[in-house]
Parts: sequence; structure tokens; C-alpha cells
Amino acid sequence: MKIGIVGSINVDFVTVAKRNPSVGETIVGETFRVVMGGKGANVAIAIGRLGGSVTMFGAVGDDDFGKKAIVNFKENNVGVDTIVALKNESTGSASITVAEGNNTIIVIGGANDKVDEKFIKSFEKQLLACDIIGTQLEIDPSAALWLSRFARKNGKKFVFNRSPDKKYKPEIIDNADILIVNEIEINELGGEGALLKHPNKLILTEGANGVRFYDGNKMVHVPAPKVKVVDTVGAGDTFMGALIVKMSEGATLFDAIKFAAVAASLKCTKLGAQTAMPTRAEVEAKI
Repeated sequence: MKIGIVGSINVDFVTVAKRNPSVGETIVGETFRVVMGGKGANVAIAIGRLGGSVTMFGAVGDDDFGKKAIVNFKENNVGVDTIVALKNESTGSASITVAEGNNTIIVIGGANDKVDEKFIKSFEKQLLACDIIGTQLEIDPSAALWLSRFARKNGKKFVFNRSPDKKYKPEIIDNADILIVNEIEINELGGEGALLKHPNKLILTEGANGVRFYDGNKMVHVPAPKVKVVDTVGAGDTFMGALIVKMSEGATLFDAIKFAAVAASLKCTKLGAQTAMPTRAEVEAKI
């Protein structure tokens, strides 16, 4: 099956320190790296590295970072014909601090802010060629709403990760085949009871505590492998990408989640988002 990922494309500026500074405080960090990121791009890269047939839909700026992003997609087996380099726009960016096993992130939208309903509608023909469409909210929510309607109308599987925190139309959730949320985001849906209302659809990721969903008869828990955590940036995106890969191969939801949980845990053992994402062989060796 062919997969289309619509979302953000960023360059990540990653600082690693032993701890986060207090307000007004200056501390000495440990390392600094510039790597490609963006929630949409991360998912697409994860899929490409795991052997899925994926095309990225999005925008970059007319700058060096945008050019590097395109090269990076190609090197990771992601189609780039539906990525637009916008004049007089900067490529989206994220300033990330990794400290004490967690991360803090400040995102600047840049060209990603132009990925709205009008933008994505221009790629209707290319989206029709996709069997599964995935997106998140690091682009304009109007794009996610249109995609959800488009997918339902045309019989496409629609996977929605309700992150980051933005206002959106609840219809997106109604139209989704798979909805991925974390421990914080599920509260917006009414708490864990929402799992019972969305059998085989709502997937709750709980970090080291694993993943839960309701299969229509019982609550199912898929444990997360125990690993030494180095960096959690991109773990959720890796999970989504891996889940979609197994969906495209016709796996059961349980098996798809199990595969995705392993992939996400392996990502956490290395620094960086895309550069730390596992290959298919690495994931299968741990299942």
C-alpha cells in the first residue's frame, strides 16, 4: 500500500545538558547538533527507514535548510515530489533542549504555517494514489480537517495524531480510522473512558508504561520494551510511522502496535529524532 504523510518539515537545533536552567540562569551544556525534524517529516522518515512506500506532502523555505531537508528525505526513501519550496519563507525550526531524560521544545512554523486546506487541496490527485494518509497538528488544522473528509469520501485509511496542542474540529476525530493520543491529550476526550467509546481506533501511548486500546471486548495493554533512555525526541513520531507501516502490510492492530512500541523504544536509545530511528532489521530483531 502507498502511504501519504502530510505535515511539518523542520530543522532541529538540539542542545544536550545535564539539567534545564532556571529563569535567568546560564549553564554550560554538553553537546549541540543541527538535525532534520518536524513531526510530519519524522513520521515519513520512520516509514521510509522501516521499508514503507511513503510520500511526503509539505513545504520548506527557499533556504539551505530546505534543500538539506529534501536531500534527507531522498536518502531515507521518502518521495519528495509533493514538497514545495516557498519563496521568501524560512524552513520551520525547533529549538530542543534534552536534559534529565526529557526534552523541552520551542517550534517556529515558518513554511509549515502555509500548509493549510488550500495548499493540500492542490495535491488531490497525488493523495488519491495513497491508500493510507497520516497527519498531525504541526500544520494548519484546516488541512487536517480537509484530509479527514477527503479520506472518508475516497475510502482511504486516515491516521491522526492529536499533537501538538492546537484547536481543531472534532470532526477530524470522527473521520479518523486510527487516533493516537498521549496521557495528557486523552483528558481532552474525557479521560481513559474514551477508549471504550472508540474500540480499535483510539490508541493511548503512555511512554515507558506502554500502549493501551480497547478491542471491543476487553482493554488491551501492549508493554513497552525496557531500554536505557537517551533521548525521547521523535519517539511518538516513530511509533506512528511504524504503526502505519504494519497497517499497510495488513497486520492486526495488536501486532501493529507491538511493532510500533518496539520501534519507538529503540529510537529512545539514541540521540536525535530521525537519525536515531531504527531500521526494519533492528526492530524485527527485538520482537
